[in-house]
Amino acid sequence: MSPFATSAGGLLSLLEESENGLRAFALEQLNGVVDQFWPEIADKLEAIETFYEDDHFPHRDLAALVASKVYYHLEEYDEALKLALGAGKLFNLSERSEYVETIIAKAIDEYIKQKTENFDLEIADRELNPIRKEHEDVVNRMFQRCLDDKQFQQGVGMALECRRLDIVREFILKSGDVPLLLEYCQKTALTTITSKAFRTKVLQLLIEIYNSSAERNYNALCLCHFILESPAHVAEILKTLLDSNKKDDFLVACQIAFDLVNNDHPGFCDQLLRSEGLCLPEPKPAVEVTASTEPAGADASAAAGNEATAPAAEEATPAPAPVPAEEPEAEAVKTEEELEKEKNLERLRLILSGKTSTDLHLQFLYRNNRTDLLLLTNLKVSVDSRNSITHNGLVVAHSLMQCGTTSDVFLRNNLEWLPQASEQAQVR
Repeated sequence: MSPFATSAGGLLSLLEESENGLRAFALEQLNGVVDQFWPEIADKLEAIETFYEDDHFPHRDLAALVASKVYYHLEEYDEALKLALGAGKLFNLSERSEYVETIIAKAIDEYIKQKTENFDLEIADRELNPIRKEHEDVVNRMFQRCLDDKQFQQGVGMALECRRLDIVREFILKSGDVPLLLEYCQKTALTTITSKAFRTKVLQLLIEIYNSSAERNYNALCLCHFILESPAHVAEILKTLLDSNKKDDFLVACQIAFDLVNNDHPGFCDQLLRSEGLCLPEPKPAVEVTASTEPAGADASAAAGNEATAPAAEEATPAPAPVPAEEPEAEAVKTEEELEKEKNLERLRLILSGKTSTDLHLQFLYRNNRTDLLLLTNLKVSVDSRNSITHNGLVVAHSLMQCGTTSDVFLRNNLEWLPQASEQAQVR
């Protein structure tokens, strides 16, 4: 159509022709000018929809696309989406236009709604609602567009909203930076997903991918197991790190233990402390070393025949039993390794109990205590000691200044002054 055309009346008249070729030509031209002449085309909207509904019309998808754009301008987005899905491949997702972006957003929102409802129905063992194949195709093409554009985080976020774990797995494995995308997916799952059932499935998928990775992120893996309340798996991971010969693995285990304590779930840490793999080994019973290698029953028989065998005993000297030279050294090396592992296990259990964190916090506050007690002393001297308000204010100020530092110097230096508040309250 000429760029200087002022009306689409000529093209609309071709829609009334009986030849499908003329109708197709008119629809093709109208598709190019629908944004300009949509008010005129809206008068023939019923006829265009008739072409789409006619199974024998060879250009049904083109008619659906034109009708969809008209409904879009009429702000009837549900009908516009329905007809855009009917347009099939003619609905170009790569087109950067307001119409395409609006319909895509509408399609994704509707798809998310349907998939969320179906997920809840699946959990309840009820019949699922059918989803149009064309609708599924549009969303899949949108996922492919994200893959082609390397928009992996956007694709993972959309897949999580659509309850498509297969797409989540595909994006993670095909991304260039798997650990980064795993971290993003885990953070998104923990902060935005409200469904506990779906969040559990996502975390199980992440655990599967973490376990199949060449380099495992034990911190993130333990966090997933912590959210799933699986102390047995966390204990197994900590035991693996403790048994490792790498020194860094023990440090990783300590960091995991600190993170678990900071999550403020004492019950979970108590279960870890009671787990079989993290229990301290029982002490081995002491082995008594006897001076003679003869059996105890031989002493009685030897005493009875002492006189008869005395000369023979003096002549014959028993040969000493051979002692292997390498056994004590091997046993010493093994014992040293065991002691080191037991020591590391004790440290880890101390961290899981929360005592290490408490002690470190207390030491930090004590060492960094920079409060000036002279200020409190000057305030105490400056104000009237009979005023209960200022007295109470000084006590509260001291408690805030020395909170957690275990410093009670001011109180010990003012033992006579401190009880005055209670005495004043009794007088009043």
